Amino acid sequence: MRKRLGMLVAVSIFIFVFAGVASAGVVDVVKPNGLESLTAGQVYKVSIAVDSIPTNVGLGKYNLFYSCKGNDYIDEFGKRIWKAITTRPCGFFTCPSKYQWEVPNVQVKISKPVRECKVKVQLFDINGNGLGSDISDDWFFINPYAGVPAPLPE
Repeated sequence: MRKRLGMLVAVSIFIFVFAGVASAGVVDVVKPNGLESLTAGQVYKVSIAVDSIPTNVGLGKYNLFYSCKGNDYIDEFGKRIWKAITTRPCGFFTCPSKYQWEVPNVQVKISKPVRECKVKVQLFDINGNGLGSDISDDWFFINPYAGVPAPLPE
């Protein structure tokens, strides 16, 4: 009985630790998190929060991406395309929580000048293992800037 109990405790601890490392909540997108109104060409402060990390693993880096509604952000297999914003190095226990992002001009049609977009963050340890990720809770808006022509479809 004692051996079984010990094995049960070991399995429970393994499941708890493994789930804690891979679960949402390790890193969060704070801003933009939905309904903000940005303008192409402006510099916007993207904010993230690193909530909890395993104490035996050092932080390595985080990647920021954005994606918008529309067929030009969906690949041939129907998966969302995330365009890179930046990769930022972290200290062993902390990451920079803000990034100055120059908002891209993502206008597609004159008839629909405002785009709805989201930001995604991925956090990695010093060995390149994924610790967690998060996506904006809701769509935010990117308005066109009159002085910047819209990119042509690829």
